[in-house]
Amino acid sequence: GKSTYARCGIIVNVTPLEPEWEGHVTLEFSNTTPLPARIYANEGACQFLFLKGDRPCEVSYADPAGKYMKQKGVTLPRQRLIYTIQTSPSRVVNQLSIDGFVGEEIDFEQTRPGTGANIVFSATVRPTDHLEMRLNNGRRWLNVDDGTGSGRRARLFTATVDRLRATYTFTPRFFVRAIGQWVETTSDPSLYVDEVPPREGTLTASILLAYKLNWQTVVFVGYGDGRELDTDEVLQRSDRQFFVKVSYALQR
Repeated sequence: GKSTYARCGIIVNVTPLEPEWEGHVTLEFSNTTPLPARIYANEGACQFLFLKGDRPCEVSYADPAGKYMKQKGVTLPRQRLIYTIQTSPSRVVNQLSIDGFVGEEIDFEQTRPGTGANIVFSATVRPTDHLEMRLNNGRRWLNVDDGTGSGRRARLFTATVDRLRATYTFTPRFFVRAIGQWVETTSDPSLYVDEVPPREGTLTASILLAYKLNWQTVVFVGYGDGRELDTDEVLQRSDRQFFVKVSYALQR
């Protein structure tokens, strides 16, 4: 936040905007003094700092379909049951976790309340000393009033994300990583004001080879492929990329 307001006791909450988040930013201000305060329009109150990473993030805000994804306007507070369960049962099944929420939700597109839930399951499996597999499965849905005046609710949409990442380490200097992800959304067009497709789906896959030449230099070679469902629900290629990258660590 700006120091001019901070000296008056007005504090801006510091919240990171995670990679691949989309929506209208909601700013939270708090007055730490017992006196009333004003914040005037068209005056700077805070700043945004953007940090560029040197590689794509492994898990972005869009992967688990976060509750503030694609929000419009001010996001209202909601009553929810938030839960997290984690365990590490064995050396092979290194980690299992389930987290999410259930309760009140908001249809941001049409500004109406509803109820819904979000469930994210993740697991890390190491069947050998060289192979590691990470599985992520997310499922989210939203129910809203069906519009008939009966007070009954109907399913507005259901979104799922399935992601598998496998890494095989041949030597301390050489590894291969493959990632596959399927994202699907099914919707009820009759509950939307604007036209939406009843089903959308995106399939992406990538493979990365990395070799460390020395302690300062790493060479990366990768390939990626993306496909989307067309109107006939047939996967069509939408993206393809191939890259070679050399990473060098400078020493002072």
